[in-house]
Amino acid sequence: FCASKVLFGSRDMASGMGDLGSIEKLTNAISFPVWKLQTTVLFKSLMVYNVVSGKDPKPKKEELDEKKHADWSKKDADAQRIIVTTVDKTLLGLILNCDTAHVMYERLCNFF
Repeated sequence: FCASKVLFGSRDMASGMGDLGSIEKLTNAISFPVWKLQTTVLFKSLMVYNVVSGKDPKPKKEELDEKKHADWSKKDADAQRIIVTTVDKTLLGLILNCDTAHVMYERLCNFF
């Protein structure tokens, strides 16, 4: 029996995001390097890093394949969830109008 299932629920564990609570919240420039390292490792482990880094950009509407768009959207949503839940609420205004995880991540990296 895994104690983290009790804390995070089986849905989080199944999705691999059960360890979000162990990531230090991004609060300022001092916490940024640790936050960036921890989130990067999590992004890579969940295979969403290419969406966050921009290597796998949002599919263009004219080349839209429904499955490709659905897969990309799921990865982007997972990455956005990681970012939004690991950034202190006082900093959420920086990313409030961002429409992709890549834009959120770039904005935070450029700010710090």
